[in-house]
Amino acid sequence: MNNPTPSLLQDDEIADPEPYEDEQLEYLRDDIYSLIRHINDPEHPHTLEKLKVVSKKDVNMFKDSRDHECADILFTPTVPHCSLATTIGLCIRTKVQLDFPQLKLRVIIKQGTHNTAEQINKQLNDKERVVAALENPSLWQTILGLIGNNGYRE
Repeated sequence: MNNPTPSLLQDDEIADPEPYEDEQLEYLRDDIYSLIRHINDPEHPHTLEKLKVVSKKDVNMFKDSRDHECADILFTPTVPHCSLATTIGLCIRTKVQLDFPQLKLRVIIKQGTHNTAEQINKQLNDKERVVAALENPSLWQTILGLIGNNGYRE
């Protein structure tokens, strides 16, 4: 186990980020965060939100030059040497893409929070690598188990 005693989110730590002027982007951020906050951690019996891996303020919405909706989702592994950071990133990407297939999405480890963030970020945002990873039946089943609401543990 990478982190036997992770820090857990307390109710008084929840803070909403500044709202977007564009209501559509605000609703989209709310919808995306509602999806990813309930993803189960692969190592601990808690959700990514409870472990402070994801937060609403780290779901960044914007429109590109062609007016397409885009999202940068930053996440923070519980320890800088987390061996499951790629799996967590794939869970976030998969959960969001299943519900919003047209969304331009980047999943990014927050700067300074993981020893190999640059390498993992490249993997998580390379479409060919993601497709290849998800073709692994064992990994696909693991991801489905973590993102599914039926196995919700909190």
